[in-house]
Amino acid sequence: MLASQKFEIDPEELHQLVWEIPVAEIANLYGVSKKVVEKRCRAFGIPKPSRDYWSKSESIRELTLEDQG
Repeated sequence: MLASQKFEIDPEELHQLVWEIPVAEIANLYGVSKKVVEKRCRAFGIPKPSRDYWSKSESIRELTLEDQG
């Protein structure tokens, strides 16, 4: 079985996770690669944080998250 076949997640849950923890951590939680998570985000039309998002302070991340609504 391919990793992408066993990665079943609700779009709303994935959207929430993508903005709470890095994609690499999501991949580890579900036992799939980062690429599989990224592909699923594209398939669901879920925007991902910019590359520097996780290096910003938590208060700045909260403002960005509010913009995602």
